Amino acid sequence: MPSSSSAPLRWGIIGCGRIAEIVARDLVLVPGQVITAVASATPGKAAAFAALHSVPVALTSYEELVTRDDVDVVYIATTHERHHANARLALNAGKAVLCEKPLTLNGRQAQELVDLARERGVFFMEAWWTRFFPAIEALLADLAAGVIGPVRLVQADFGVQDDWAADSRMVDPARAGGALLDLGIYPVSFAQLVFGAAPTAVHGLMRPTDRGVDAQSTVLLAFPGGGQAQLTSAVDVRMPHQARLFGPGGSIIVDDFFHPAAYTILPRGGKPRAVRHPFPGSGYQFEIAEVAACLRDGLRESPRRPLARTLEVMATMDALRRSWGLRYPDD
Repeated sequence: MPSSSSAPLRWGIIGCGRIAEIVARDLVLVPGQVITAVASATPGKAAAFAALHSVPVALTSYEELVTRDDVDVVYIATTHERHHANARLALNAGKAVLCEKPLTLNGRQAQELVDLARERGVFFMEAWWTRFFPAIEALLADLAAGVIGPVRLVQADFGVQDDWAADSRMVDPARAGGALLDLGIYPVSFAQLVFGAAPTAVHGLMRPTDRGVDAQSTVLLAFPGGGQAQLTSAVDVRMPHQARLFGPGGSIIVDDFFHPAAYTILPRGGKPRAVRHPFPGSGYQFEIAEVAACLRDGLRESPRRPLARTLEVMATMDALRRSWGLRYPDD
């Protein structure tokens, strides 16, 4: 950790792909943050990334990055199947870790990392950026105030359509491809956030790709108190990326619910009301600020995205994959 509260928080990044590029741009929007080292297993990639973002150290060794004295926090931006090993490496080195979602391939791996972080006494958080947007904070406050009464139904969709190359990670079983871990995690996590609990029942239908991963799924969840969720995700069908919440007092529409700048309240018998919370950059700065605040306060996990909630989402996705007979080579 920095030697004083006024010293910058020093970040190391493992994985130099597209998400890491965006996070690096947003990190500078948070005062007191600096990237001191980056690492990529792909020759030349870390050097190019470092040159673009003025990072002083570019490495090809993840081991060297996590043992550097000038790295306080490791952000893991590699692909799904590498998260477990990369996070374990950083946690064993005593570094705070922000790991991209999904935290791991399955609940067993996630629990191993949570146990390790607690054993080592270091900060650990899943980078589910959605939780930290100002619009999400406002939405949760409105729901707690009963703006539409108790939520009875959540519907959320996240589908993209592309002509994926044969070697794309999005459809590669060896890299945990398919819709669920990449896209479906958003509606599942959103529904569990809204209801503030793990589901009491999990059901789903899946249409596979020709390589066996999930091309499309429709998921039904039941929650304590009678709430329900209808969730869809796909890698070959375009969907609106919208969430809809229904209660006895009306409904709420959240466009781009995974990184919203606004939502609309439609009260029963009243006029629609838009709630807007625009933001600069792409929005990754909010999870970065959460990590910085937690470390400043000496916390080992985020009270807004506690590890227990991450484990609950992993359990839901494990249950779905079991029912579909979908396994990855590294499960």
